[in-house]
Amino acid sequence: MKQPRHRTSGRLLLAALALAIPMLISSSLTTERASAAAQSTATMTLTSQSSYVPAEGTFELAFSWSGELTADLTVGGTIFAPITSELGVQESPVDLFAQIKAVPLTQVPRNEAGNYVLSIPLRSVADGDPTRTLILQEGVFPVNLDIRNSEGATLASLRTNMIRLPTETAEGELISVAVLLEVASAEGLTIDRTSVLLSRHPLLPIAVQLGDGVLTQLENSPELADQFRTSLGDRPVIAAPALNLDPSALASIDRGDFYGLTRDQTFERLRSLGLTPSLDTVPLDVNLTSSGIDLLRSLGATIVVDTGSRSRSTGFMTGSTGPITLIQVADDLTTSLRGRTRVVERAHRLLATLAIRSQTDLSPVVIGGNGLRDVPVEAIEIILTALDGTGPINNVGLARVSNEAAFPIRPDEQPSQDLSDAAAPITEFLKLLDTYRLFFVSGNRPPSRFDARLLEAVSPDLNQSDRLRAIVQLRESLEGELSGIELPDGQSVTLAAQRAKIPITVDNQSDGIREVLLTFESDKIRVDQNRTIVELPPGVSTISIDLEALSLGQSPLEITIFTPDESAQLATTRFGVRSTAVPGLGMLLSAAALVFLLGWWIVTTTRERAVRKHPAVVGHGSS
Repeated sequence: MKQPRHRTSGRLLLAALALAIPMLISSSLTTERASAAAQSTATMTLTSQSSYVPAEGTFELAFSWSGELTADLTVGGTIFAPITSELGVQESPVDLFAQIKAVPLTQVPRNEAGNYVLSIPLRSVADGDPTRTLILQEGVFPVNLDIRNSEGATLASLRTNMIRLPTETAEGELISVAVLLEVASAEGLTIDRTSVLLSRHPLLPIAVQLGDGVLTQLENSPELADQFRTSLGDRPVIAAPALNLDPSALASIDRGDFYGLTRDQTFERLRSLGLTPSLDTVPLDVNLTSSGIDLLRSLGATIVVDTGSRSRSTGFMTGSTGPITLIQVADDLTTSLRGRTRVVERAHRLLATLAIRSQTDLSPVVIGGNGLRDVPVEAIEIILTALDGTGPINNVGLARVSNEAAFPIRPDEQPSQDLSDAAAPITEFLKLLDTYRLFFVSGNRPPSRFDARLLEAVSPDLNQSDRLRAIVQLRESLEGELSGIELPDGQSVTLAAQRAKIPITVDNQSDGIREVLLTFESDKIRVDQNRTIVELPPGVSTISIDLEALSLGQSPLEITIFTPDESAQLATTRFGVRSTAVPGLGMLLSAAALVFLLGWWIVTTTRERAVRKHPAVVGHGSS
């Protein structure tokens, strides 16, 4: 029997619904699972927070949330009991102290950067405002913040520390912290980044040290130099000598002047840029002996920043002339700032560590130096901002750290570098170089060039054998410079007169003017100036000398050229002089003529007198 059409259609509809409903349910569940999975992989990152919070202040945390913002999400957390050891900063907190009331995430305000800002008002007395979280004591309190869904499941969380200040803080209860910013020439804390940090904190006594190559960068970029100089204000800069030298090793061979020379040269370069060098502070990465201490003190240094790999406490070393402070940068604290993730958390963890240390040990701390090379600038800015505020950390300069250093440190027994084998060759070379200084007037190889190469030879960058080889090569090069003066052989002249000027030919094969001493020796020739200093231009020169022949015939004249101090003979030759004039003949003829004239005058005078007395006799006799 045939069924009605409407019944068939109804059955078909029921069948379709039976198939569609499971599919709809499955799709809904899949969507919910995907949403839950997306929320579970979302992250919550601390972007900023209060450095410190007063007893009746407000603790603010800013954070980012990478998940989807839905109406069911809440943010809240827990404040744990204060920690009393530095290890507690790293460990997971256990004892609950107070609860941070959960609020809908949609109701949390955002800052200009789009991050959520959660404010936690505090109170320090039990009968205070009940809407504020009760924190009765000062200290470092771990804080956990989390985002939960409607079912109470934690989707993301972050951990930080809140530094709650005491009601009253005496200056003596503060830990002294100095910051040493080492400027890098390439990656890390470059000149422009350092300039920004210094400009933002003009009143902080930040110590600034120039790393390798930075001084040259400043010299090559007037714009960078001007920016850097302006941001520094009146703060000096710490700079090691441009050439790496070991003061203790140089002092051991009585060549501390090498270190002083290159240090002065570096300071002059700084002053030419309008920068003020720090005269009392020296960065050093080698051993410091008693003689090294005396050398540094003689140059005005009272503080040494230890940049070497050996870890030791900040303290003072004493030489024979007095003490010098050795400052050790807290590398463990500085390197804790390294890392490109959770930068803000790392920086505030360091602040928490310093706050805890201030409760047990008020020894001064220096952070920065080499360890800042891989630290994000954002982390450094957080530390400087905290130091610029009011908290348990008292920002000071290196001089204050030096004054507070009370731990005695024994000077090193030996320098890091052994220069004993080079002492004698250096002394011999310097004697020759002093001679060259008098000899050189102009040209492409000034004495300063040899000075610089000698300093390079004594640098710790060379090993012992390479150092000795370099000094030998320097000496040979200098001797070559002194061998460029020649007197051609076979020079001669014939004198027609007893006195005459004769030309002497000298060949200066150097590339510039040289000053020399000429000496003349002969038994039969007298030179008016037998020792004379002259300046020889490059090439062949002719020098005229006045001489007198003391005999007829051929007479040798020994001509020798020395350096002005007569310590090095440069050239010598025998000059032939032939005289055809009889020595003394003119005087003899003059004397004979004088005798003849005198005789004639006597005879004539006698006859005239006789004529006047006896005129007749004279007249008769004449007839």
